[in-house]
Amino acid sequence: MTLAGITVDGVPVAAVANRVFIFPLGGAELRHEQSSLSYVWNFEAMKPFMVFEGKRVEKVPTPALPSGAVLRVAQSSTTQKVFLEEVNRKLEPSEPVYARGAGNKEFFLIQEMLKTQISSIGTSDVFICSGDGVKKWDTCAPHAFIYALGGDIYEGDGEPVRYDVTLDDKYSLRKGVVACTHAAATELEKRMGWHS
Repeated sequence: MTLAGITVDGVPVAAVANRVFIFPLGGAELRHEQSSLSYVWNFEAMKPFMVFEGKRVEKVPTPALPSGAVLRVAQSSTTQKVFLEEVNRKLEPSEPVYARGAGNKEFFLIQEMLKTQISSIGTSDVFICSGDGVKKWDTCAPHAFIYALGGDIYEGDGEPVRYDVTLDDKYSLRKGVVACTHAAATELEKRMGWHS
């Protein structure tokens, strides 16, 4: 996946993503009529302009998940075990959704918020990753899509991820990453013990 994100005052407002390997490779017939290119332009003064996988899309209104709902949590089996166990324990009841690549798993949230189905892409309500497994260059472009759709990406302590170039450490997410859809935000904050 190729990712490019643009921020204004640390907030992700635009992005381009190209999921080159979105379709099954080898033996399966490729669907050439569908593009793997996605982009978003999102300024507060106007409605987001978004193209996802080559199709113009708009935000789909979604109610908040009910209290106690099972959260589908995108994660990697290679993520630091202690971090995963701690966060997954807090998020219960939950169901793991395993996949590779931070950008890929963040796209699961976008897919869920758009309520579209592309057979080769999964969906999830939450994405988690330890601080050693992801950098800000992995999150910025997908974050612009997630943010335009009402979701957000947080550090492990509940602080929203922002891209401030004046910080000494511009790239690391040492506290880990927890991202969510708009519908899962209230449940996530409650279960993680944020803003209580």
